[in-house]
Order: sequence, then structure tokens, then C-alpha cells
Amino acid sequence: MTDEKTIVVDVEDTLMDTRERTREVWQDLLGRDVILEDAISLEPVRMIERYGSKKQRKRIDDLVNEYWDLLLCKEECKFLDKAQEIPSASDVLKSWKDDYQIVYVSDLLEPASDELKDKLMNFSLPIRGTDRILVSLEEYQASMDRLVGFDLVDARRRVMSRISQEYDIVRVIDDHPDYFRVYRDFDIPERQGFYRPRAFSTEDYLERGATSVMMDWEELLD
Repeated sequence: MTDEKTIVVDVEDTLMDTRERTREVWQDLLGRDVILEDAISLEPVRMIERYGSKKQRKRIDDLVNEYWDLLLCKEECKFLDKAQEIPSASDVLKSWKDDYQIVYVSDLLEPASDELKDKLMNFSLPIRGTDRILVSLEEYQASMDRLVGFDLVDARRRVMSRISQEYDIVRVIDDHPDYFRVYRDFDIPERQGFYRPRAFSTEDYLERGATSVMMDWEELLD
């Protein structure tokens, strides 16, 4: 394990806004327009029930798996250009880089590592001296659930198990409340929620193990 203090930063919707990309994935999969709020809030099965054709609704299980394959870039990383920069994140991470090891953790699969690197560079996020940890194909298969498809929380737990063996993690920043149960279990001292107001409440983060919640990255600028 490295002696350097490490900050783990989630990528999706913490460093880059992926909502529009999620909608594009659904529209590509179903062949029709979908409402953005539905694309980012409904479970995959509900999306297919609401927007799928009669023929598509007969093969929900297959479509759920195809959705996750597309979203997580199993074979091809489509629509990543739709992801947008979240303001001030690059300024904060640049200010931390000399004092901490920065580890980016993503829900994307390992074959998308180069595409993710390019995207982070486009957002002027520090790359040299940092690390990127993505979900391995083995972890992806192990985290597939019969009802919901891909179990994001289970996959994050597997990924954090790898990271915690290599890095001395002192802080984590993430937008997904359910992941904070994982971070708490790994005894990360500072667990900071990145608030998504239309999706969650501050209590959602704190009740699941966050030690604090921030409204935007500017709060962390010196």
C-alpha cells in the first residue's frame, strides 16, 4: 500500500454530468425520444415498460442487459461526447494534486479507460500522477442481478476492495447516496456527498454514511 494520502473521486455526475448521455443511450436502444427526467430516474425495467414497443416489452430482460452494456461501454463507448463538465472540479483537484494521490473511480468498464482519460483531459482534470479505476469485465459479470441487471452498489464494493488494498484513502467524493454505505464499511474518514438536488435530499447522503454534503465544487476552493 502506498504511504501517500489518497482522495477517491467518483466520475459520473461528480466530475462530469452524464444525464444527457444516459438519455441518448435509451433513445438509441429503444429507437424513440425519451424524457430526460425519466431516463435518469426510472429503473431500466420501468423505462422499457413506459417507452418500449410491444415487441421490446416482450424481451425486457435482454434489453436491460443491452442497456447496461451500452451505458457502461462494454464493447463500444457511444455518446460520451454528450457528457458535460461540472464547474470548478478541475480547479479543486489541481489544487490537491501536489498533496494527495488522486484516484478517479468510474462505473464504466475497463475497455473504456482510454476514452475516459480523453474525456477527463478535455475537462482539464489532472491526469499525470493520478490513477483511474474502472469496473473489470469480471466484476461486471459478478455484479449482474436477475431483476435489475447491473448492481451498481455491488460493483462499487468490489472496486473499492481493490483500491483499498493499494491506497491509503482519507477522503471520497461521490454523488450517489447508496455508495456511501460502501465507503463507510471501508472506514474512509471523510465521506463527502456531492448533492444532486432533483434526485436526492441531503438526508439521503447522511443517512447512508456520508459525513458531509457539498452543494458544488466551489465550496472546496481555498
